[in-house]
Amino acid sequence: MDEQDFKILRLLCRDSRISYEKIGSELGIAPEVAINRIFRMRDVGVISEYRLNVNPLMFGFRTAIINAEAYRPSCKQKDIRALRRMDRVSTMMECAGRYYSVSILYGDEKDLRAQVDAVRAKISPSKVLSVLRPREPSISSLNLTGQDWRIIEYLLDDPRASEDKMSRDMGINVRTIQRRLERMITGGIVCSTVVVQPRLFEGLISYRFNILFNGAGKDAYADVIPSLNNYWYSLRLDSPEGVIVDLYRESISGIEEDIAIVKGISSVKDVTYTVPTRVITNDVLIRRKVIEAVFNKENV
Repeated sequence: MDEQDFKILRLLCRDSRISYEKIGSELGIAPEVAINRIFRMRDVGVISEYRLNVNPLMFGFRTAIINAEAYRPSCKQKDIRALRRMDRVSTMMECAGRYYSVSILYGDEKDLRAQVDAVRAKISPSKVLSVLRPREPSISSLNLTGQDWRIIEYLLDDPRASEDKMSRDMGINVRTIQRRLERMITGGIVCSTVVVQPRLFEGLISYRFNILFNGAGKDAYADVIPSLNNYWYSLRLDSPEGVIVDLYRESISGIEEDIAIVKGISSVKDVTYTVPTRVITNDVLIRRKVIEAVFNKENV
């Protein structure tokens, strides 16, 4: 793994349906180089999954990230197995040591408290350390048709399918698929991404910063991100205000340097870090909601 690989990962995390030609144009490399690097990352398992994310706001849900610490190292796998059975859990991230995090779907504030309590009950005597709420992409007031929901359902099963293949399988004109998909992407309804397994980075350490802002400055995010040129993924937080950043370094001393850089930014209140090792996804609830939407549209 090198800097070019992480630049490619950054693009794929934003849009995994991006063409090899566009990746080459963005990074100043030949499309063939992009293809070889992506296929190598897939072969070794760095990229474990292509994925279509459906905005949970479509179904009245938001996302919260619960950071937890296992009671002892042997409890971590037990906790994760228990959490995998919860349909509100969308992603789990196992980290080095006793730490892990889980993304859950919730409705309102009362429901969030109920879901956090449910997680506490599942993992006891392990403990919840913090609850973070990411900034959800806003959704436009699009009235999705039956075709739109069928396109979403199709891409949940095959996120990398070409428009030509979708047209043949679904009996929908290619230009119609392109137009409807573009409308749903720009409307914040869906986005395509990849699932990355950080422990498989060759010769490098991937680590995650949880950075909290102190409210000083108009846009603390703009202060932090440019100072970290080795990041490959970021997620803004609304409550508490901050940002989650995934970065890479060759050694622990490099991580300490980045911590010092971030702590030196006036708009930063606090920074903690973990070393993610495995990511597990679970989209059972969203898939069920999409299938229900397809059925309802077809039976109107």
